[in-house]
Amino acid sequence: MQSTTATVDGSPANCLVNYTLAATMKLALETRSDSSAAGTADASVTLGTVSSTCSLLPSDIGSGTATFTGPITGTTGALRFSQEITQNQSFPGVSVISKITLTFTGSLSSGVVTGTITMAQATNVDGQGITGRGVGTGTYAITLR
Repeated sequence: MQSTTATVDGSPANCLVNYTLAATMKLALETRSDSSAAGTADASVTLGTVSSTCSLLPSDIGSGTATFTGPITGTTGALRFSQEITQNQSFPGVSVISKITLTFTGSLSSGVVTGTITMAQATNVDGQGITGRGVGTGTYAITLR
């Protein structure tokens, strides 16, 4: 489990939200004699709010699970997967729209995939006299066997 901080800039005040992130990823990968690779990635990222200085916002803002599925491309030495999703949350009188991008880059050697996962989240909050935008990014090492 990793952690990251999102900064919310807006009105009536700026604040910070601290999250934990837990991610799982599965790859179905086919390699060819020319070292090219293709396949599918399935990933799930769960965000949990640890603390927040955003007293006017719901305490669990941005918490939840995001799932990603898509093609992996590249070569055995340079694998890549990236997908952006949009999630909408509604709280009484407050709309929360998050764009979450998950990117994986890595390589395959002797049947083991190593690399990094980067998750970036941009969230817009509007309602109850609150207007803000929060951004956060986390990058984590990963090994898949």
